[in-house]
Amino acid sequence: MFALMFICALWSFTNESIAISRYAYLIMTAFSALLFLLNYYKGKNSTGTNSVFISLFVIGAYFFGIINGTVIDPYTPSLTIMVFIVSIPLLFNGPPIIRIAELLGAGVVFLLFAFAYKQPEVVSSDIVDLATFGIYSIVILIAASSIKARGCLARVEAVQAQNELNRKVETINLLHEAMSSGSWYATFNENAEMTSCILSDSFRKMIGYESEEEFPNLLESWSERLHPEDRDRVLKEFWDTVYDYTGAKTYDVTYRLMTRKQGYRYFRSCGRLARREDGSPIEYQGMFMDIDDTVKKAAEDANRANIAKTNFLFNMSHDIRTPMNAIMGYTRMAKKSINNPETVSMYLDKTDISSKQLLGLINQVLEMSRIESGKVVLSEEKTDIIERAHAMKTIAETEAECKGLKFSMNIGDIKHKYVLTDASRMNQIMTNILGNATKYTPEGGSVTYTVEEIDSNRPGYAVYRFTVADTGIGMSEEYLGHVFEEFTRENSSTVSSIQGSGLGMSIVKKLVDLMGGNIDVKSKKNEGTTITVTVPMLIDPDAEGSEAAEEEIEYRDVTFTHKRLLLVEDNEMNREIARDILEDAGFIVETAEDGDIAVEMVKATAERGDSEYYDAVLMDIQMPRMNGYEATKAIRALPDPQNTHMPIIAVSANAFEEDRRKSFEAGMDDHVSKPIDIQKLKETLAKYL
Repeated sequence: MFALMFICALWSFTNESIAISRYAYLIMTAFSALLFLLNYYKGKNSTGTNSVFISLFVIGAYFFGIINGTVIDPYTPSLTIMVFIVSIPLLFNGPPIIRIAELLGAGVVFLLFAFAYKQPEVVSSDIVDLATFGIYSIVILIAASSIKARGCLARVEAVQAQNELNRKVETINLLHEAMSSGSWYATFNENAEMTSCILSDSFRKMIGYESEEEFPNLLESWSERLHPEDRDRVLKEFWDTVYDYTGAKTYDVTYRLMTRKQGYRYFRSCGRLARREDGSPIEYQGMFMDIDDTVKKAAEDANRANIAKTNFLFNMSHDIRTPMNAIMGYTRMAKKSINNPETVSMYLDKTDISSKQLLGLINQVLEMSRIESGKVVLSEEKTDIIERAHAMKTIAETEAECKGLKFSMNIGDIKHKYVLTDASRMNQIMTNILGNATKYTPEGGSVTYTVEEIDSNRPGYAVYRFTVADTGIGMSEEYLGHVFEEFTRENSSTVSSIQGSGLGMSIVKKLVDLMGGNIDVKSKKNEGTTITVTVPMLIDPDAEGSEAAEEEIEYRDVTFTHKRLLLVEDNEMNREIARDILEDAGFIVETAEDGDIAVEMVKATAERGDSEYYDAVLMDIQMPRMNGYEATKAIRALPDPQNTHMPIIAVSANAFEEDRRKSFEAGMDDHVSKPIDIQKLKETLAKYL
């Protein structure tokens, strides 16, 4: 641009043009040079903007020449050529509207210029210059308006961007305030030397300072307030992260920091770095979080957990020793009365009762532990609600009659008799509640059990309400708030004389919650207690076919004479007890001490052509060399087809639902828990033999 203007200026001094044109060219040349220098040093060079300003000067000079009656050259459209030349950059640098106007203007000027060259007597150069003046005046006005509009738009966008930035900053500050946190920002040169450090006002306020004067933007402002026991560790982590040019290390530390008014408080700092291509740090951004309350709460929770653990061990020690003392005592007394069968029988009966109490306590503790660890998995099995209610009635009514209580059951309107639910868990819940009602109701009292279906607002589900009301000793209002807590029993002489672990209602509450239900307890001292359990259950989609379900077979009178069992048990004492029980029932029993031995024994029967030698296998699970799951899979894999359907029944101390599922997945047919319930074992064997 400057070169073009300089050439035009030299040309103006070589002809006989009026002086005004020379001065105009000189002024334009100087102005062009000034614009070039200003834009160059500001780093904002814009050829389009320069063209607009220069064109304005050209038009101004020409207009001044017209007023004074002086034109550059009456016969040569020199002004037209000059304006056209200096405006060309607009074609490449201006906005789209300027480019279009410039092209149209250039086209019109070119046609006029060509017409004037061919027929100068018709169209003089002055007319061409005047047309050029008009056209480019319009172009310049459009350009100026566009530039102004763009400037206004840029200012509007700048304001909007600033407002957005302010909004984001305000949001970040609010987040820091909500999280009790602050931020820090540091920059580094190529040598990983810190060049600046900025600490946020929110962080200053967190530790009790209001201004930068009180708490300067220096790393030392923070590091000098670190607890002496934490300082070296925290700073080492800080700088190790900076000097890790791989970028793999991140900064995340917890420490104590001295505040202005609250002494040392626990903080957590996290930071990340932006790095150059060579791995050197550019900037280090992070945040401070005041975690003092969280740390103290965690310490209090840990302390409460330790207290709870101590109380648990204390209660367990007491509750386990009570039946153990009875078992040991009655056993000793039975030995002393060995010649008196009637007395021995009485002591053994009491030993049996105490052993069942001990087993119940152990089962409750294990159940509570499994619930709290999230290991309890609910199953969905087809269940007849009415049948289950009658089964519970049979058990509870027997216990009530033995204690001299009146027991009654009411079954309301049941629209959906068959459901899919965890029947064993429901039995556990109701057995516990009915057992407590019987246990804490004095002789002559009553227990009422009610089962009814209520309205459900959940498609595919029915809601059942189970209510147990008794006229027993009741509970005080103060104790009602603790009825679901572990190892809690109301302090009274009546309660203290009744055996109990204080875990039953806690387990009931957790199981009801697990099944998505609710439990409500109402009680009045010396008047009685009413417990209501409401549980949603999935309606059995095959309910119509359930009416034709197989009737339960009575196995009590089945005989097992000449039936041969393979008993797989690694514990010699358990093996001896089980063998004695089974032989008394009529079985022929052979034993194996481990899973691999059992596999070889079954394999040997097939090899000698007697694959039906064993009628069933009773398989322990935990054994030294080959566990019961592996042994079952190995037997099922034997080539003899008899082994694929020979009954294999798990007899194991692994007594939970997932243990049963694992047994079935391994290929077993059933699962019986230890300690062995003789009648249950006989009924299970009868199903397959």
